[in-house]
Amino acid sequence: MVELSKIKKNDGGHKICGVDFDPNGDLVHNTHEDGSYTAYHKGQKMKYDDYISELESRVYRNSKGKSITNSFGYFGGLNFDSNGKII
Repeated sequence: MVELSKIKKNDGGHKICGVDFDPNGDLVHNTHEDGSYTAYHKGQKMKYDDYISELESRVYRNSKGKSITNSFGYFGGLNFDSNGKII
């Protein structure tokens, strides 16, 4: 994982039709002089296809009136007391 402050800023931004699809700045795309690119999401390098998929997902969620930056959480499991009841 690369520290976000060490990653070069976006060379295009993520405003499409006036809507900022990356308000938290966690999605980064850099184009290099040779035409190659580097994409990051939350500091982790990603494939370009995954970068495009993430943008598409944000546009779709926005079109449905949902949060652009909302991501799903992980189920942490259950804890039980000595009687077997969920605590």
